[in-house]
Amino acid sequence: MDLQKRNLFRVLDANANRAMEGMRTIEEIVRMILDDAGLSLRLKELRHDLQKILDRFDARMLLEARDTAGDVGTQNQTESEGTRTDLHSVAKAAAGRTQQSLRCLEEFSKLIDAESGRLFEKIRYRAYDLMAESLLKIDDRVPRSSSSSKKPFPKEARLYLLIDCELELESFRKRLETLCLHGVDVVQIRDKKGDDRKLLDYTRAAKVITSRTGRLLIVNDRVDIALLVGADGLHLGQEDLPIADARRLTGDSMWIGVSTHHLAQALEAVAAGADYIGCGPTFPSKTKPFDAFSGIDFLRQIGEQISIPAFAIGGIELANVARVIEAGVYRVAVQGGLLNASDPVETSLNFSRLLAAGDPTMPKGDSQLESA
Repeated sequence: MDLQKRNLFRVLDANANRAMEGMRTIEEIVRMILDDAGLSLRLKELRHDLQKILDRFDARMLLEARDTAGDVGTQNQTESEGTRTDLHSVAKAAAGRTQQSLRCLEEFSKLIDAESGRLFEKIRYRAYDLMAESLLKIDDRVPRSSSSSKKPFPKEARLYLLIDCELELESFRKRLETLCLHGVDVVQIRDKKGDDRKLLDYTRAAKVITSRTGRLLIVNDRVDIALLVGADGLHLGQEDLPIADARRLTGDSMWIGVSTHHLAQALEAVAAGADYIGCGPTFPSKTKPFDAFSGIDFLRQIGEQISIPAFAIGGIELANVARVIEAGVYRVAVQGGLLNASDPVETSLNFSRLLAAGDPTMPKGDSQLESA
């Protein structure tokens, strides 16, 4: 087997194993914890159908290409990979692992056998639906950990997307899923114009996508919507509910972020128990008008004095993100700079790479939250 073909089979073998492991993990929760025979059977059928596609490839060549000891990626671990707080975190990681691996199988198999690529694509979409159904049932039926020690906001979450509900719902789903698969770590639903029913529908759609891609979902301002959909977090502005009052409603079930515009507000947010802060506006924005800008100097103060995750926000684009990084802030919240880009996917990936490369506190590896 030549080197190029061996490397292709190595990728297929690694991702086949990861996909099978992720599927089996979800299946065991559904079978042993939820006692859901019907869903368990469909998950088992999915796993067996995946094996039928894999049987199209020479099993010996897959085994010969395997090189676990030589895989440099086995040493790249993010902080979140080493901990699981409850069944919800186990399931979420397994679902993300399954989906990512199936996408790799689909793309790389096309270089060997185009028909296998089409078959992997079909099973990937089946997996999306089954993973989402499983995660939602686990959310509904499995109590969350009652531990009072809340998990810190993930340090490796660097690229934070703000998105509204202006697109038609199906277009919204497609755009959000694509970006969650290509660089975005956190999604905030922020829409001041739509009615409550529309906001709830779009946020529920976002919850399905972020759950099955292993990303984080934040809801702006609306604690009721955040609680209804089981969001990962709530974001508050300076004129919204105080953190203490919001926490009385959410408990420790979700993270709370706060917008800050100068150092005193940032320090106050930390003291009040914020899990992360937004810092800005940094630059003039085409998306939202501002009367004043806190600018780069504010980011330098944040980099020097604030220890919780801080996201620079306001007019941030690929052309100026280097100035944010140089100021000592390695996380950004973007809207127009990503959604209005000529190639949002490539822009998202470039943001992710630049932020990961600029952050001296994190091991270098996949910037996405659950890469394994």
